[in-house]
Amino acid sequence: MRIDGRKIAEGIYEGLKYLPIPQRRMIAVLVGGDKASASFLARKAAAAQSLGIGFEIVSFSGIELEEDIARSITLFAKDSLVGGIVLQLPVPAAYNRDVLIRAIGIVKDVDNLSGQASVLPPAVLTVQAVLASCGKKIFDYNSIRIVGNGFLVGAPIARFCGQIGIPYEIANSKTENLESFVRGGDLVIGGVGKASLLNADWLGGGAGAIDFGFPPDFSQELLAQNGGRLAFYTPTPYGTGPILIAKLLENFYFLNRG
Repeated sequence: MRIDGRKIAEGIYEGLKYLPIPQRRMIAVLVGGDKASASFLARKAAAAQSLGIGFEIVSFSGIELEEDIARSITLFAKDSLVGGIVLQLPVPAAYNRDVLIRAIGIVKDVDNLSGQASVLPPAVLTVQAVLASCGKKIFDYNSIRIVGNGFLVGAPIARFCGQIGIPYEIANSKTENLESFVRGGDLVIGGVGKASLLNADWLGGGAGAIDFGFPPDFSQELLAQNGGRLAFYTPTPYGTGPILIAKLLENFYFLNRG
């Protein structure tokens, strides 16, 4: 089954339309001129605006002092008219990501970058949504293999699996035999973003593949060819990306309910 992330996202938006539109606005902080980050942020803004949510992008050139950016974020965190703050990652290497995340606090942390907010990270929610579209739950899997321990995908998914007691293994740059690692999984999650790092031929029959990478970690041609023996796979683009955005906005609704 080829997962249509746009269709899943549309279903999430349809559900949100039955809820009162939050009157507070979202603030998205963009530091530096990374084009991929700016593009993804523009998609978030368009989705928010389609729901009637106020969405403001605050851009910093990347030459500002770290403390000045953190101070600006703190002011937004204290603003009663702001209901959620997005820090678009990655930030330039000159800045300490954790300092900027702490400035958000946990009340308005819609991405749960702190790991302490009252919402699940969008990557975790995206995995759940993909599995639900196949009639599955994460508890149905005995061997989850996560490739990449990145801050936005691999690490939060691994942390979630550990918290609920689901067996998983995570590969990083030091993992020697990646093929053997992938072959052992009935659910394989890629979150590296290195083109064709993972070979779809490594996936066992009936396995599922969720790819967060852009460019794709899995070879999309091989995924399509092997689709008949896989339980499901997410394409790139239009796989996990649209769901991530929809789940971010769902988190915003949750934080601003009532």
